[in-house]
Amino acid sequence: MRLSLYFLLLVSVTSNLAAESSLQSHGFYGEIGLGRGYNNVSPTLFSAQPSYLDGSWVAVLRTAVGFDIDSTIGIEVGNRLFKQAKKNNLQGSGRTGRVDETAYSVQTVIRYPLSNSTSIMAKFGPAYVQFNQSVDGAATNLISRNVKRWQPAYGLAIATTLEDYPGVSAMFEYSEITGDSDHQLPKSEMYILGLMFHF
Repeated sequence: MRLSLYFLLLVSVTSNLAAESSLQSHGFYGEIGLGRGYNNVSPTLFSAQPSYLDGSWVAVLRTAVGFDIDSTIGIEVGNRLFKQAKKNNLQGSGRTGRVDETAYSVQTVIRYPLSNSTSIMAKFGPAYVQFNQSVDGAATNLISRNVKRWQPAYGLAIATTLEDYPGVSAMFEYSEITGDSDHQLPKSEMYILGLMFHF
């Protein structure tokens, strides 16, 4: 009788742990993050003979929605919105160049747990990049362009569960979208800190 009671207790505890683990290992999540982006815009994109300093670091916003199929693999749909970058005094003309970039991605997410609360993630998949380069005012020797392309994107992230907030994880992510030299689309990089909300 006592042995049967121990067995039933063991089965009950194991079932509850399995249910909790199942809830944490699959399901929907949302992600939001802020950080710094670098769009690798070369001065030669505006002019073959630029005469200004290039500074391409800008603020970037990242949002995403994902679904964990199990504890190791999932899929994620998200976007990157880069703050407009300005290039001042192009070729000493006093004109300002502007660069806008937005990207939408669909990525496979592979997770590797480091502990019960921390895991690293590898992300890869295509990104649809909208890149617009413009120059204030009319200037025949300065180039404007608008490029829309699907490009490979990949990233690495680390996330850790916040003990006081079940279902919420803090994360750091590095992500890169490859460039396309044929269409003069520069490589873009992103470093963000953010939160993941598991539903």
